[in-house]
Amino acid sequence: LGCYANRKNDRALPVQVPGKGHTVMECEQACEAMGMSRFAREWKGQCFCGNESHDYTKHGGETGCDCCGDNVGGNKMCVYVNGNMNR
Repeated sequence: LGCYANRKNDRALPVQVPGKGHTVMECEQACEAMGMSRFAREWKGQCFCGNESHDYTKHGGETGCDCCGDNVGGNKMCVYVNGNMNR
């Protein structure tokens, strides 16, 4: 879905998967296991999950996300739709 701003004390997607270093696929699978349809990777591969009811755009768009890298960037996140939820 794109690159968006995030805040440590007011997360756009509220459920954090423990740990860091998650790949996109690992993050997607972890969020799917919790029944969440949206997921995002952030600083050092942190993974966050949410649903349609959570506004991932609430802090606005962001630039400079390294969505394919190990570290997306601080206070920014690459947001995805969980494609497995429709299977």
